[in-house]
Amino acid sequence: MRKLFLTRLKASGGRVVQLGMDDQEGAFLLPFEARELFVIASHAMGWDHVSVSVKNRCPNWKEMCFVKSTFFDDEECVMELHPPKSKWINNHPFCLHLWRPQVGIIPLPPEIMVGVKEWGELDTDEKMKLADELFRKLN
Repeated sequence: MRKLFLTRLKASGGRVVQLGMDDQEGAFLLPFEARELFVIASHAMGWDHVSVSVKNRCPNWKEMCFVKSTFFDDEECVMELHPPKSKWINNHPFCLHLWRPQVGIIPLPPEIMVGVKEWGELDTDEKMKLADELFRKLN
């Protein structure tokens, strides 16, 4: 977890609601695009962890990216997990989590399974056209 995330948090106008046992954990209100994200950060039992919630909906991708960049270094890999259903725990209907093991490296899939970097960001029509071309080549 970013060692100086409190500096980044305060620079963005964020507020500390309550610090935990040290300056690397606690509860925070983080302003983002005219709304506040409620964030709880912790680092225990071998994990760096951040939970993110918004009042009446789940956080979106852009909000999660902002929280990730506030609490973790740009080159740290963090993950959202979808555990087996038997392990689900839901204390808040609009909360998502970011996790990073403190030991070891999170394995990543080959980049080509995610997309083609050279294409950049595509709109839906462009994606459909390229996908159609790829499937024709494969068949």
